Amino acid sequence: MAWTHGTASLRGERRGPGWGNRDYASALAKQDRFLFAVSNGFDRAREGAVGAELAASAFFVGWIGSQDPVRILEYVRREVDSEARHNEIPSTDYATSLVAGSLDPSGGVLLAVGGGGVVVVDGDGARLVLGGDAPPGDTASVTQADAGSHLKSVRLDAPVQAVFAFSDGLNKVLLDGEACVPRAPFLEALLGRLAGGPGRDAEFEEWLLMILGSQPVAERTDDDRTLIAAVWRGPEAG
Repeated sequence: MAWTHGTASLRGERRGPGWGNRDYASALAKQDRFLFAVSNGFDRAREGAVGAELAASAFFVGWIGSQDPVRILEYVRREVDSEARHNEIPSTDYATSLVAGSLDPSGGVLLAVGGGGVVVVDGDGARLVLGGDAPPGDTASVTQADAGSHLKSVRLDAPVQAVFAFSDGLNKVLLDGEACVPRAPFLEALLGRLAGGPGRDAEFEEWLLMILGSQPVAERTDDDRTLIAAVWRGPEAG
């Protein structure tokens, strides 16, 4: 493994009693490939938290079958719909956004339906390449019949040095102004702490969770907030 990565997720302060964190995130580093998914179950969806986990988990299986974003989304939709039928509930009860991607030394593929976004660091510095421009809240869902029309995807044809995938609750934390410019000092501080060996950095995750719960972050958002950060260490780190 040549990727070092960490994930943290925190329930927003606006959640009342009985409400849990509706974000879900998962990441996998295998040799030179890094797969990740961040999803945010809608507040109006009765089982939004479950839907978020279903969609993120389905991405990993869908990617094995096809690296085409349209087909991956179709697979995710089928899996979520199948679970809804099995439990005899409408699929809208699982309404959730999805931001996901696959990266390797040559570039990668990113996709999104709904809120959240992806920032990459490459030779041009830190830049927002997907999402981040929608206000926090219920946006497009993978469960919608027209989810395909809301699909945004990006193909990267050059390697990236680092990646940050986040739920919409972190838009105002990671991005500055209407132009959604990444806050470079904050991202650099994150990368400075992501210093473990290849694979998951547990110490970084503990520190990141503390940062997400800090007062400066809470002053910018009271929503659920989730972040996946990863840095490429190069083939010599594998």
